[in-house]
Amino acid sequence: MPSTYVLYSLDVGQGMATYFEHYDSGGTLRSNALFDLGSTKSSKTAGPPTLEFLKAQIIKRKPPEGYIDAVFLSHKDGDHINLLGALLALVPDAGIGLVRYGGRYNWYKNRDKNVLTDLGARTGDPKYRLKGFPIGHSNWDQTTGFGVPIWMGTSYGAYLLAANTPYKDDVVGDPESAISNRPDGDQANSKSLVIALFMGDTLTVIGGDATFPTFQYINGFFDASFNNNVMTLLPHHGSRKTTFGLSATNAAISDDARLVVSTYARRMKGLTVVASADTKHAHPSLETIDTFVAFTDKAKSWWSDPDLAAGFHFETAYVDLTLSDTTSIPKEYTSFQTSQNIYSTLYYFNTRKVDFSYAPYAAGAKPPDMVSFTTGMNWIYTSKSGSAATTLVGVSSNRLDDTLAVLMRPDFVAGDPFPYHLLGRGDHAATPAPAAAPVAAPVRRAPGQARPAAQAHRSAPRLSALR
Repeated sequence: MPSTYVLYSLDVGQGMATYFEHYDSGGTLRSNALFDLGSTKSSKTAGPPTLEFLKAQIIKRKPPEGYIDAVFLSHKDGDHINLLGALLALVPDAGIGLVRYGGRYNWYKNRDKNVLTDLGARTGDPKYRLKGFPIGHSNWDQTTGFGVPIWMGTSYGAYLLAANTPYKDDVVGDPESAISNRPDGDQANSKSLVIALFMGDTLTVIGGDATFPTFQYINGFFDASFNNNVMTLLPHHGSRKTTFGLSATNAAISDDARLVVSTYARRMKGLTVVASADTKHAHPSLETIDTFVAFTDKAKSWWSDPDLAAGFHFETAYVDLTLSDTTSIPKEYTSFQTSQNIYSTLYYFNTRKVDFSYAPYAAGAKPPDMVSFTTGMNWIYTSKSGSAATTLVGVSSNRLDDTLAVLMRPDFVAGDPFPYHLLGRGDHAATPAPAAAPVAAPVRRAPGQARPAAQAHRSAPRLSALR
C-alpha cells in the first residue's frame, strides 16, 4: 500500500496557513509541518475552526500531548504568525521538531514576548533546532540542483529556494545579524522564505509575502522550472503593488516588471494557484492572478462547484484589469465564475452584484439564491507515493474532519473525483471536469498593455519530475 501526502491551504481570512501531513501505508500520521499561521481581519470567525482542526491533527501526530515536526515562518508580519500563540495554548504539552524563520530573530518580538522563544522552547534544544538564515541563502545550485533540504523524511522534503533576499545594501552570505534591526514593510516581506516542498512525485511552492525583489533574486539563479508543482501559493496574498514592485497599487506596470513576474511564475509553473486572502488591501489582485494563471493546467479544471455547470467554480478577487471590451465589469471585489485553476480561500458571491465569467469561458449556471461559505474555503491536495496523480478538494471548515476521513479510506484513489456525496447533502467538494474548457484565440494588444484574461496560454504542463 502506498503512503499518502496531504497538503492544506487553510482558511484564516486575511492571512496564511499552509499545513502538510504524511501518512504511512497503514493510514497512521507519521509527520507534519506548518507554514505560517496568522490572520488580521477575519481571525475571530475564520481562526477558531482552523485552530481546532490543527489541534486535533497535532494531537493525532503523537497522542496525547501532540507534536509538530517542523514549523516554518516566512516572515514576522501578524497575518502570518499571530495565531501561533493561540495554537500553542490549545496544545500546551506538544513538542516541535524544528523551527526555521525568515528575517531576524528580534523581528518576531511583540511587546515583551517573542513567539520564536515559545516555539524554540518546545523543541527542547533551541540552540540547534531554532534557526534563521544568512542573507540570500538557498538550497539550489545551478549545476547540481537542490542540495541538502532544510527538512526531510521518507520520500518528502522541504528545500529552500530563497531566504532573506538581499535588500538595498545587504550582502549575500552575510549572517542574520547583518540584517536591519528595524525593517520597513517592504524589507520584511522581501525576506520571506520561499520553500519548495516535495511530496513524493509532486511538490508545492510556498512563498509567504515574497515580493518583486524576491522574484528578481530567484530568477537570477534558478534557471529550471517545476513540472510537477500541484500548487503555487500566490505571493503576498496576490498583492498587485508588491508583486510588480509598484509605488502605488494602481500604478502602471512596466514591461520589464511584467517580465520579471511572469518569468518567476513560469519557472514555478503551478498547475493550480491558491490565493489566501480576504477583502483587504485589494488582495488578491486579478491582474496578479492573471499573470500566474497563465502557467496553470489548461487541460482541465481541478475542482468544480456542484452548484455550477460542470468545470466551473467561483473565484473572488479585486478586479483591476479589463476582461472584456463589451461587458461592463465593476472595478471592485467581485466573485465570478471560472474554469481556470485559480482558487481563493475567500469563497462567496453576492447576487446583488453583476455576475460574470472569467474570459474566455462562457457563463456557467445561475448561482444559487444564497451566499455560500461566507467564512471561506479550505483547499486540500491529496496524492500517493509512486504517483503524481492528485485530487483537489474544496471544503468548508466544518467538514475538514469528514473530508480527511474520506481521503484516507483504503478504497480512495488519488486523482479520482472526490465522492462528495459521502459528506452529505449541501457540501462543496471536488469533482474535476471531464473535458477541457475552450480557449479563446489570442488577442493582439498594444505594447505595454496588460494581457487580457482571454489571452490564455495554451500549454498544458504535465506532472513530471523536475527538469
